[in-house]
Amino acid sequence: MYLNRAEANAKLGNDADALADVNMIRTRAGIPDAGLYTTDNLGDMSVLDVVLQERRLELAFEGHRKFDVYRNKQDMNRRYPGTHLVGTNPYLEISWQDDRVVEYIPQNQLLIQNNLTQNP
Repeated sequence: MYLNRAEANAKLGNDADALADVNMIRTRAGIPDAGLYTTDNLGDMSVLDVVLQERRLELAFEGHRKFDVYRNKQDMNRRYPGTHLVGTNPYLEISWQDDRVVEYIPQNQLLIQNNLTQNP
C-alpha cells in the first residue's frame, strides 16, 4: 500500500511524501540511512522513477512489472538475454501504445456476453 500511495503522491507532485513512503520500505528492508532517497540525491531520476524502481525491486517475480510500465505510459525495454529472443522477429522494445499491450478478452466472457468483440 505504501508503494501505491507513493506512486499517487509522485504523480500529484508531492515529492516529499512519495519519497517518505519509499524510504519507509527501504528502512524496513534494513537499508542504512545513506541508501535512503531525498530530493537532492535522485540524480537523473524523477521521483516517479524512484517509486517505480522500488516497486520493481519489492514486487520482483510477482507479475506486476508489465502493468506498472504500461500504466505509466512507458515502453517495455526487453534488451536483455532470455527466451523472448527466440524466433526470427524478437521484440526488444514494446511501446506502451502498441496493440500487443492490449490483453485478449477471455473466450468464456465472449460466449456469455454477445455484445463483446475481441480486442485486436
